[in-house]
Amino acid sequence: MSLYENMIEDNRGDNEKQTTEAKEQGSYHLAIEGVIKMPDLAVEALALTIRHLKQFGFDRMLCLGASFRPFSSNMEMNLSANTLQQLEVLRNNSDGSESGSLLHIMNLTLTIYGSRLLRHWVTHPLRDRNMISARLDAVSEIAECMGSYKDSQHVSGLDEDDSEVAIVQPHLYHLLSTVLTALGRSPDIERGITRIFHRTATASEFIAVFQAILAAGKRLKRLCIREGHNYDEVGSKTVKSVLLKRLILAASSSNAVGNAAKLLSTLNKEAAEQGDLTNLIIISDDQFPEVARAREAVQFAKKNLDSLIGMYRKQLQRRNLEFMSVSGTTHLIELPLDCLFSFATLLKNKNYVRPIFVDGSEPPQINICSGRHPVLETILQDNFVRNDTNLHADKEYCQIITGPNMGGKKLLHSPSCSYCLDGSGWFLCTSIVSKTACVRWHPHPNGGL
Repeated sequence: MSLYENMIEDNRGDNEKQTTEAKEQGSYHLAIEGVIKMPDLAVEALALTIRHLKQFGFDRMLCLGASFRPFSSNMEMNLSANTLQQLEVLRNNSDGSESGSLLHIMNLTLTIYGSRLLRHWVTHPLRDRNMISARLDAVSEIAECMGSYKDSQHVSGLDEDDSEVAIVQPHLYHLLSTVLTALGRSPDIERGITRIFHRTATASEFIAVFQAILAAGKRLKRLCIREGHNYDEVGSKTVKSVLLKRLILAASSSNAVGNAAKLLSTLNKEAAEQGDLTNLIIISDDQFPEVARAREAVQFAKKNLDSLIGMYRKQLQRRNLEFMSVSGTTHLIELPLDCLFSFATLLKNKNYVRPIFVDGSEPPQINICSGRHPVLETILQDNFVRNDTNLHADKEYCQIITGPNMGGKKLLHSPSCSYCLDGSGWFLCTSIVSKTACVRWHPHPNGGL
């Protein structure tokens, strides 16, 4: 329960933000109530799940109270896999493809995430009568608009003497079609929001997602009707369906559009496309002081690097030597150092030996004395039987290993295989080894070597 204690933000000054905060607090309390109403065993399972996900930084996904609901829901039907197969809901029974299935016929969505939601709707039919009626009302209203789209845009108004209302009604079908078509050409917003939530999205992906949200919200705002000084939202003259009205209001709300515009105003699109993280955030009016200090630190580090490059050019005798990054990814010296340090630690603890590579003029050969399997040696300690392998192009160049199953054949040739993979810089678990550099492996068609 402690994960939900810090979800409420600090109080905000203006009335609009206070109203938004009140709604968020209401959602917070509903989430708490939803968790409390769960059975004790479910709460214990939730606590263990949060503890496990916290190790990977994914515990925040369970802070969404709306995601908690009982399996035995009265709103949807839970169709079994056998039912879906027999009814050919997702795939046909002839060749197992989607062609000819119920989903294939119904799926005329314009976005990939709409297609995913439709798949859920088809496999989880509604049980609640009111929800079914609301969905049917929305579909009927859009269908009616499609039939009347041959008419021009509806423009209605009152005479200037009596008018307190000036209404310009864009056609509902045309507007929805335009918005959905634009969203279909944009990146996958659903997955983009998920990546943003888990902090794995790139800067360009972040900007693309919020640009799509902002564009869709602004277009849907055209359906709003303002009468006199009362700023009513979508009126009955534009949209009648309660479900459709709620969806449009959610997408075009001032909160969604305003937050998207605010976030985009602080980001440099060109820097995001170029992967320039230093100039990604636009600093103005004393915003983001930490970013400003970090930017100054980066500039100071660059000056220090520039002062060193002259000395390195002289030492390496390369006039065109420069510090650079490839594909926007900085080359970290610490990474290969860490690997080399790991190999050195293994060498010290296991007493491995360095392989000796014979001269290229000599025939190909592999000479291994007291070879061991590195994994089994760790498990069996001194009980592991060591083996010798001596292969030479002019002498014995082939060994055929036979024996019953579970007789240890693999344990004999596995160390030999590992010795031919020492190009990574790994010392080998043997007493003496001399060999020719390995070029390739020829696998057996049945999966052996």
